[in-house]
Amino acid sequence: MRGVALLRTRPVLVLGGGGYLGRVVVAALARVHEVAAPTRAMLDISEGAAVRRLVRDLRPGAIVNLAAAHGSVALDATNVEG
Repeated sequence: MRGVALLRTRPVLVLGGGGYLGRVVVAALARVHEVAAPTRAMLDISEGAAVRRLVRDLRPGAIVNLAAAHGSVALDATNVEG
């Protein structure tokens, strides 16, 4: 029950909230929770120190990671081939 209490008192951090799926998830969560969904311009998730700082400062009750890298053939091949 502690997890449920945290969600009632702390925001949900959504990474990738501006994407196709992220927008739907943020809208649904926002009906019942405070939601923090930083844009890519606000937070580069490849910078670990920046992510740690945000989590430390925000103290979210939950983190939903919907962020994805896409857009190039080489990147897509890396995802498929490992």
